[in-house]
Amino acid sequence: MELYNSIISTNWSETNLKNFILVGNRLAEYIDSNPSQKLKANVPYLFHIASKLECRPFSASKLWPTAFNNTCVQYLPPPMTGNDSKALEEILASIPQPPTESQSKKPTSRHKGAEPSLDMGAQSQLGGGRRVDNAATAGTG
Repeated sequence: MELYNSIISTNWSETNLKNFILVGNRLAEYIDSNPSQKLKANVPYLFHIASKLECRPFSASKLWPTAFNNTCVQYLPPPMTGNDSKALEEILASIPQPPTESQSKKPTSRHKGAEPSLDMGAQSQLGGGRRVDNAATAGTG
């Protein structure tokens, strides 16, 4: 849910939401299966927009009918009337604009040009933390 909330908050403007298309789990199911207070506190953007999205489900797989069974294309329907345009304005006004990237970045002590470090779990997933230099291995083998 947090990932979807992050995607929605990044696009939280009238222009972006009018063009917003999401292929993923049906967001309304998160609303239906979680307490409102939890959703408002943890995923406010998802909470405010999920019920307004038009949902076009994918066909179920014949081989795996329970896999990806709630995947759909979701978007805000285009306004049909002036009242529909007001509805988008109300959605946007329901919670404040998220901070921009420059507002949310905190100064870091990383030296210019330094590579970010990986935690040990990520390193083990990337081959035990070994770094392979393609230039050094290009002529071998």
